[in-house]
Amino acid sequence: MNSITHLQKIAEAASANGDAFKSIYDVTLKASEQLFTLNNDFFRSLLEGSTTAKTSLEPHELFNAYAKQLERVSEYFREASDIGSQTQVEVFKVGTQSAEEVTRVFFAQLEALFKSFPADQTHFSDALKSVVNSVTTTRKAA
Repeated sequence: MNSITHLQKIAEAASANGDAFKSIYDVTLKASEQLFTLNNDFFRSLLEGSTTAKTSLEPHELFNAYAKQLERVSEYFREASDIGSQTQVEVFKVGTQSAEEVTRVFFAQLEALFKSFPADQTHFSDALKSVVNSVTTTRKAA
C-alpha cells in the first residue's frame, strides 16, 4: 500500500462522522416530534380545563379545576424534561461511539502510513497516541 491509499482510508474514517451526524439528526428529529405531540396535547388539555373552570361558579369546583391545571403543567414539564434528558443521552452515545471508531481506524491507518516511511516514526506515533488517550480519558471523566 502506498501513502495515498492510507490517506484515502483516513479520509474514509473521517467520513464516518457523516453517519454519526445522520444518527444525531434522527435522534433530534424524534425528540422534536415527541415535543410537538406533547405540546399539542398539553395546550388542548389546558383549553379544555379553562372552559371547564369558566363555566363553573362554585369555589371548590374552581379550585379543583385550577389544581388539575397545575397538575397538567407539572406533568408537562416532567415529560419535556424526560424527552430532553433522553435525547442528550442518545446524542452523547452516538457521538462517543463514532469518535471511538474514527480514532481506532485513524490510528491503524496512521501507523500503516508511518511504516511505509524509511525513517523510524514510532516516537511520533506514540506521542500522538498518548495525547489522544489523555483527551479520551479526560472526556470520559467529565
